[in-house]
Amino acid sequence: MKREKIDKSVERKIVTGMVVSDQFLRDVKPIYNADYLASDYAKVIGKWCLAYHEKYGKAPLKNIASIFQSEKKKGRLQEADEKLIGGLLSELSDEFAHSKQFNAQYLLDQTVDYFKAQSLRTVADEITVGLDLSNPADAEQALLNYKRVAKPLDTSINPFTDANAIRKAFEQKETPLFTFPGAIGELLNDQLCRDNFIAFLGPEKRGKSFWLFELAFRGYKSRCNVAFFQAGDMGENDAVIRFHIRLSGQSNQSRYCQELRYPVKARPVDKTHNKTLIDGHKVIYETLPARRVLTYSDAIRNGKKMASRTKGKWFKMATYANNTLTPETINEQLDLWEHMDGFVPDVVLVDYADIMVCNKKMEPRHLENEKWKELRSLAQRKHCLVVTATQATRESYDAEVVTAKHNSEDKRKLSHVTAMYGLNQNETEKTAGIMRVNCIAKRDGAFSVMKHAYVLQCLEVGKVCINSYFDRKEESEESDD
Repeated sequence: MKREKIDKSVERKIVTGMVVSDQFLRDVKPIYNADYLASDYAKVIGKWCLAYHEKYGKAPLKNIASIFQSEKKKGRLQEADEKLIGGLLSELSDEFAHSKQFNAQYLLDQTVDYFKAQSLRTVADEITVGLDLSNPADAEQALLNYKRVAKPLDTSINPFTDANAIRKAFEQKETPLFTFPGAIGELLNDQLCRDNFIAFLGPEKRGKSFWLFELAFRGYKSRCNVAFFQAGDMGENDAVIRFHIRLSGQSNQSRYCQELRYPVKARPVDKTHNKTLIDGHKVIYETLPARRVLTYSDAIRNGKKMASRTKGKWFKMATYANNTLTPETINEQLDLWEHMDGFVPDVVLVDYADIMVCNKKMEPRHLENEKWKELRSLAQRKHCLVVTATQATRESYDAEVVTAKHNSEDKRKLSHVTAMYGLNQNETEKTAGIMRVNCIAKRDGAFSVMKHAYVLQCLEVGKVCINSYFDRKEESEESDD
């Protein structure tokens, strides 16, 4: 009987996960069945990984090479399997070093679906054979013997004593995909994790896109798969140039290639008459010497260097005209990239949600809420970090501190994000190269909207975060509360 062609690339992903990810190997064990794998080499690697986990309680990682060599010397491998296994292991060197970025939860979801399909194919074959042989009893028995493939339900765990449940919860919650240093890191890092949805709130031209670009850049540099969707606020050419200015620290405009003063750090001072005093801190500046204009040749060369450091990872940017990008478009594009290239995002950024559209038929006041619900759903379905920005109300332009009351369009945005951050800057701070970032909403943990991370910037050369610090006065006032 002719069988449907099996997508063996999924099996390659499954065994890769079993080799490099403790979490995936631990979670897939209860549903694993070698009969669900069509490739002999995948069955071999799966067997090795399960045996290793049984003995050591973790994934083999680089030790898989030693297992392979040992089995090879003992002559236990078929020539074809030996070649396929050797080829796969040679491609995994980057995964070994960066296994924390591995999207174990999403692969587990895919594995469950794949095993379900394989199990159903087997039952369908047995039923068909029984019917073709005029033996309906055998066909019926095959149906009765079918066991549904599903992730185990964690309804009976003891949250105080179940070691696997505790480890899984802490691993998933406390491992940022990438980080920021200093005060801004203390503010942001615990939210830069899978399944989270964060947003930046600020008035027009406050630097929201700069922050999205910075998170995209840091994510890719940290070997995350990054998907960047532009909803119409900036053209593709401008976006490409902005990324290369950030990469090189060099502008493509001659006016920003002259000698340039930029802030490098700040220290507390008592002399309030000092002209460089900003909120109780003296900003210390350095001078960036004049440089030549950034050219496309420079950008190509620098981009190749970046690509060599992020080998095996993807950065995909898609640009849409204003008022055309929808949540459905994002989902369809991600599915297409996964089908064509095997691309699964670790970080998805949308610049920005307010200028997306929603095609669902509902009252206008619900459409904005629906967009934010869909972005939250994306983070949960793909088990990735989703980041966007949103425009603050007109009242925020003159406000010293952006708060939840400056949220525009629909207050329900705050209910969908895991965290929202405000971008604050008066004219004095803008001239000094300082931005204050505060937490406006946060699902877990305490926060104060009046506590700011002061971030030193030089946007002329793409530096969104040169250094950062907390104001001691704000910290003392917060502790007094």
